[in-house]
Amino acid sequence: MRIVSFKTEKAVDVAELEQVAGFSLPEEYKAFLQQFNGGLVDQDEPVALELLGLEETVYLQALFGMDTEIPDFDLFALNAIYEESAPENSMLIGATTDGGLLFILHEDSGMPVLYWDRNLSLEYSTEDENAYFISWSLAEFMGQLGSFELSEHTIKLL
Repeated sequence: MRIVSFKTEKAVDVAELEQVAGFSLPEEYKAFLQQFNGGLVDQDEPVALELLGLEETVYLQALFGMDTEIPDFDLFALNAIYEESAPENSMLIGATTDGGLLFILHEDSGMPVLYWDRNLSLEYSTEDENAYFISWSLAEFMGQLGSFELSEHTIKLL
């Protein structure tokens, strides 16, 4: 998967993110954040995400980073904005091209990744039922994405 990284000169502090989230994150995800600090998916090579148990596909737009120059893709900023409406013990980690969001749930049985159809794009989504499983664990999700490489595209800030 090719991404336009949010990496800056400043080192990311995954321990601070874990403290804010209130739970530990899998090593695969922490390594990704430390290496790339999230990023925008190069849409020349779209990344399809299948919703488990449904015949629906959404496309990954971004995996959020920490202290990014773009608040719309910042883990801390977005989780603060959606704190009241997101499920308890969850953390937003990414966005899809249809305006949906990806989040993880911290549960005793694992850390599944879900798609939040906040715009009710799917015909069967309602205000009360609009979250769908993508994978049963964050580690599994990261493995499904495969290896990451930097795109030659850049982010231009206005």
